[in-house]
Amino acid sequence: MKYSNIFLIFALLLYVNSTKVGFEFASFAEVSEVSNTAYGKSLLETINLKLQKGGDIASVAKLLDFLLFRLNRDQEDNDSAWIKEKQRLDDKIDLLKKQIALLEKEIRDLVALRQYYEKLRVRVIANLKQYNAQYDANIKQLRDIQEKRQKDSEDFHRSKTEHLDIIKAISTVLDELAKLLGSISGEGKPEDVREISQEKRDRLYKSLLQISKDEAESLEYLQLVTSTKADQFSLNQLIEFLKKLRDSAQKSFNNDKKDDDASLKAFESLSSTLNNDNLKLGKMIEISEKNLKVYSNKIDEIKLEIIRKERIKANKEIELKNTIKEREVKEYQYNTEKEERNKERQIINKLQEISNKRIEQMYHYLNFNTAYNDMMSGKVELNNNNTSNINNLFNNMNNRNNANMNNNNMNDMNNINMNNNNMNDMNNSNMNNKNMNNK
Repeated sequence: MKYSNIFLIFALLLYVNSTKVGFEFASFAEVSEVSNTAYGKSLLETINLKLQKGGDIASVAKLLDFLLFRLNRDQEDNDSAWIKEKQRLDDKIDLLKKQIALLEKEIRDLVALRQYYEKLRVRVIANLKQYNAQYDANIKQLRDIQEKRQKDSEDFHRSKTEHLDIIKAISTVLDELAKLLGSISGEGKPEDVREISQEKRDRLYKSLLQISKDEAESLEYLQLVTSTKADQFSLNQLIEFLKKLRDSAQKSFNNDKKDDDASLKAFESLSSTLNNDNLKLGKMIEISEKNLKVYSNKIDEIKLEIIRKERIKANKEIELKNTIKEREVKEYQYNTEKEERNKERQIINKLQEISNKRIEQMYHYLNFNTAYNDMMSGKVELNNNNTSNINNLFNNMNNRNNANMNNNNMNDMNNINMNNNNMNDMNNSNMNNKNMNNK
């Protein structure tokens, strides 16, 4: 029974010695994967420095808890900030898209309005061309009928003068011939009639020449009425001929006068029509020119407005593109930082797991150390009950150590096995010495 108790005591010493090894954090096999990252390596250096300055595993655990809290808090703050920023960027993108769509509609409407005024301008230009052509044609026609009327008037006045002169001449000749009736010299003339004077012959010749326009014919008529061979019968025939000639001249004058009146009436009617037409055309040309100016100015204004809207639209499209890019960059930055924090959390969780294991080992170490001191001082006597308790406790610790050894690499397992073998040898030696002393 004593040997069994002594064995348990030496096993306890062996466990205590084994748990004293490795409280330098960086020497744990579990931290090998942690030290592969820059953050993990830096954190391990901080922990080791803290341990070197007198810190313990509990203070390391407290530091890890603080770092994990700060990471969680920063991530929550970052999540909240990103939600707000993303919402702001989403709203801005939606607004820009709506503004661009509205600008595109406004530009389409402006283009349609410009095309409408361009059609009006084309139409008014065509109308102006037609109005001006008609106006010029009317002016030309007025000029033509004025020239024709001028010619007709001149012809009538010339014909009038000629007709009136002939009629006057015939009347004069008839008046002179009438005086010769019953008094003409020649066969059958009265005895008291003397020969016609030379002055009368000259006046009569001029009248006859004015009528016939032919000197020979005029002399022949003069000879007929004044010769000594002339008779009253021939004189009467001449007078009747001249009367018919005068009647014909008067009728011709009346016809010319009628034609001139008709020409004047047609001229005045056509002139009035053309002038009235040109008055209307002038107003239409004035209105069309005013409309043309209005349409042209409107088209220029719309073109400038389209240019302004297109410039705004281009700027909005650039702003939209930049905003989308900004959202992508910030989202990538958010996800990257989140991923980094997750990695840092994993590192801290790993180190917390290691730290918790070491704290548990320390707790059991302290319990074993207390039990060992009590046994060595004789305060507690080993019996079946407490021996059974110690055995159970030792078995539990061995189970935990075996589990921890499975998580360590092969080198740590070899080191632990070597330490256990050495301790077993020491225990066997101590037990032999104890037995010898008891004997």
